[in-house]
This record gives sequence, structure tokens and C-alpha cells, in this order.
Amino acid sequence: MIVVFLLSLFAFTTFRFGIIYLKDYLFLVASMRIGSGMTIVSSLLSLLGIIATSFLIKEIDKENINAENNNL
Repeated sequence: MIVVFLLSLFAFTTFRFGIIYLKDYLFLVASMRIGSGMTIVSSLLSLLGIIATSFLIKEIDKENINAENNNL
């Protein structure tokens, strides 16, 4: 998920620079704007996935500690 997050941020910056350099071609600028929006959504979803995964790992650790305490 971290790799997806970093790649989507890299793609976002690449699309932003592409919009600056391709001002004369309206179709390409429109495509770059759509791609830029898609990369923002992808980066937000992967960031939420990273947060959810870390939360689940903490919950599993708590359950393992509780299970060890109950077995003693």
C-alpha cells in the first residue's frame, strides 16, 4: 500500500507538470486533469488502507496480549 501511495503521488506530480507543458493541446490537458483526479483518489484510498492496516495490527496485538493473560 505504501508503494501504491508513493506511485500515485509521483503520477500526480507528473500529470501536473504535463498540464503546464501541454497548454496548447486541449484534449491532452483534459486527459491529464482526469488522470490527476484519479491519482488523488488512488492516493487517498491507499492512505486509508495504510491507516486501517495499522489499526488492525494494533487490535490483533491487543487480542494476543489478552489471550496470553487469560492462559496464565
